Amino acid sequence: MLNKLKHKVKQIVDWQKRPISVPPNTRSEAVCRNCGDSFQGNFCPRCGQSANTPRLGSKSAFKIFLDTWGLGTHGLLRTVGYLLTRPGYMIGDYIDGRRQLYFPPFKSLFVVGTIFAIIYALGGGFSDEAIQSYETKADLLEKSILSTYEDFDDPDDNTESANRAKSRMHDDIDFIQHYLTLYRNWEQNNRSSDQLIIYVVYALIAWRIFRKSPRRPGMNLSENIIAHVYICVQMGVLVIFTMLLCMPFSKFPVTHIPGYLTTLFFIYDYKQLYGYSLWKTILKTVWMQLLVLAFTILIFSIFIISLVVRAVVAGG
Repeated sequence: MLNKLKHKVKQIVDWQKRPISVPPNTRSEAVCRNCGDSFQGNFCPRCGQSANTPRLGSKSAFKIFLDTWGLGTHGLLRTVGYLLTRPGYMIGDYIDGRRQLYFPPFKSLFVVGTIFAIIYALGGGFSDEAIQSYETKADLLEKSILSTYEDFDDPDDNTESANRAKSRMHDDIDFIQHYLTLYRNWEQNNRSSDQLIIYVVYALIAWRIFRKSPRRPGMNLSENIIAHVYICVQMGVLVIFTMLLCMPFSKFPVTHIPGYLTTLFFIYDYKQLYGYSLWKTILKTVWMQLLVLAFTILIFSIFIISLVVRAVVAGG
């Protein structure tokens, strides 16, 4: 029984490692409908148009529609399927130049983001009640930031300099509230863009941590960004599945998967993409996430310190 299981696991791993196969080339003669050249093969060597270019009809028009959403030639479904079953190897294929049969990363992100927005809307995510619930949580952070300023407000001090400082302080509070509201609204309505920014930060750190990886040493920053855009697509698909599964049991759409599951998928992806051993991949992934957390805390701390300094100056 154990030997059969090991053999099955080996078969799955061998399949994951195997690059995607390309359809065989036909030897029949064709004339390109686009440029008029005669050629043998599936595609015109001069302009790239397919040898099979039928007259427009209901079937071909529907195929064009499917191509727009990645369900035709370039295969969004294939790309998503591989991002769930062999993500690191699939991303490696794309980086190594096997790109024709995969849906491009940023287009994939756009389509997945659109599907996410549709399901989110159908689940009531843009309803007044859901927005109010989100704003109630966000207000806690806003109040904690603004309380930093209010601590410096002495109501018993009515000197001219104190009144000027209070006036400036209240102007600053209005300024901060305005931009916090802008960010809150942007983050609520642009979750895909927000996640993309986070994954670009991951790419910057992974570029340094995994630069000496056994499978892809010296991956440049652009390749790491493309890899993490695909990982962002993968996580988006998982969030969509989570929303669909939880929709019957949740009042509002569930838009986050547990942190430990995110970490497991990162380990799964990085193990296949970079080729380190399992334990070394775990250590590097945890180290990378700690650096991302430290970076986030640093940015937030700089923001809070700048508020405190402005409050001290305003109150002084």
